[in-house]
Amino acid sequence: HQRCDAVGSRAFSVDPMTVAWTIFLIAILLVVTVLIAVIWTLTHPGEWTLRRVSGFYPSCLFRIATSERALALTIDDAPHPDVTPGILEELRRHDARATFFIIGSYAKAHPHLVDAIRADGHELANHLFTDRMSARLNDAEFVDELTRTDALIQPLDTPRWCRPGSGILTTRIIRL
Repeated sequence: HQRCDAVGSRAFSVDPMTVAWTIFLIAILLVVTVLIAVIWTLTHPGEWTLRRVSGFYPSCLFRIATSERALALTIDDAPHPDVTPGILEELRRHDARATFFIIGSYAKAHPHLVDAIRADGHELANHLFTDRMSARLNDAEFVDELTRTDALIQPLDTPRWCRPGSGILTTRIIRL
């Protein structure tokens, strides 16, 4: 303990370990707060976040300004035999259309589901051939996954959209 003379008539003792632990706990609290803020911003993109991200990738579509009340419904990781039939049924009940982001290996295994999606008037888009993080693929792997899935979709539709695996965009992926 160190004795500190305070201004005025009172003096107090300071334990260096208490001060160190207090600083440590405040630092941990600050780090956790920053992590929560970053995770929240990434998982709940607001107007500010969308403007910033779209500024980095101006050739990518993030939103369309409209005066109409509209919603773009997108379905990832399709077609899946456990969930796609139920999604299609629900969309039929509400006379709604969606864009299905197709994983090529799933489409190859379940072509009847791709046909059902197409028959109901939904749009097909490319979500690559396998369900992997696109940012980890090298250039040749990414292009291969993209073109293999396009080939499965293109007999009747030309995909207008591609959503990289895990949704992570990089300038390299956009260039490819």
